[in-house]
Amino acid sequence: MAKQIEKKQKSRKKRKGLRFFISLLILLAAAGTVFWFGWVQFSLGEGDFAVIYSKSNGYESEPLKNGEFAWRWQALLPTNLTLHIFNLETRSVTFDRGGKLPSGDLYAAMAGDDVNFDWEIEAKIVYRMNPDSLPSLVADGLITSELDSYYGDFESRLNSELVHLIATEVETDPEEEVGERFKRLETVMKEKAAAIDSRIIIVDAVVKDWSYPD
Repeated sequence: MAKQIEKKQKSRKKRKGLRFFISLLILLAAAGTVFWFGWVQFSLGEGDFAVIYSKSNGYESEPLKNGEFAWRWQALLPTNLTLHIFNLETRSVTFDRGGKLPSGDLYAAMAGDDVNFDWEIEAKIVYRMNPDSLPSLVADGLITSELDSYYGDFESRLNSELVHLIATEVETDPEEEVGERFKRLETVMKEKAAAIDSRIIIVDAVVKDWSYPD
């Protein structure tokens, strides 16, 4: 009789231990599921930034960067959270400009047809979007899921601004040493480009190639 009671007690302990183990597994599985669905950063690739929007909280003011851990309870609610993902790679735009030095036609007439007073320059602006600007751009409806249209508008404005700037800077002070003139041009180009849109970071402005009369 005593042995039967002892067996029953051991059996109860085993069942309790098994129930505890199963309950623990269920809790861990539930916790893992909650963690997975709330973990929003895994959706980003290399170089990606995201603007987080949720129906319950609206747009977050800080962009999310790949490599930064981010967990949001809002993602647990179906269709509640949206990620607006952008890859902010560095871009460049090239400008070809040409002209004739002031009084070039007069000098050419005096010096002869074989003397050329024309100049040509190929310049490049390197830029990228400031990631901190993404939340306001998305919230204001200026961008949605891609930046090509925004970049195109910036480059169009940049071209308009630089079309006369380059000629003005190159043709100013013809006695100045050419290398110094182009250094000044690069500085002025960078400043002018930066003033067009504060959301754009100008990485560099470079005179790539040039021909200039001696």
